[in-house]
Amino acid sequence: METLFKTAPLTRAMEAIVAAAGSEAGEARQVAENLVTANLLGHDSHGIGMIPRYIDAVLEVTEPMGMETLVFFRVNGLDVCARVSPNAGAREGTPMRLAASLDNMHLIDDATGRVI
Repeated sequence: METLFKTAPLTRAMEAIVAAAGSEAGEARQVAENLVTANLLGHDSHGIGMIPRYIDAVLEVTEPMGMETLVFFRVNGLDVCARVSPNAGAREGTPMRLAASLDNMHLIDDATGRVI
């Protein structure tokens, strides 16, 4: 099944992640635009899949759910929830390298609350 994302919201989400990793605003924007452009041109190996090389999230809350563990952290002031394997070693207050899977990502429009 193919998942489609609108370019602008995806770019903003990637920009927020790169900024949260410590990049200045202009640099974060340029990195995000370059990564999304790579995906649009069909160079997925050089696209947003590279994001894990830019950020380690500090986990604020972990919630074991049996077959998965929910982890909660902040990216550029935004609350983010992710699912990880229960064997991933997620612990509150510790950094964890996370990778975004486009197959399972849900981007929500702030203005409408709708999934994009």
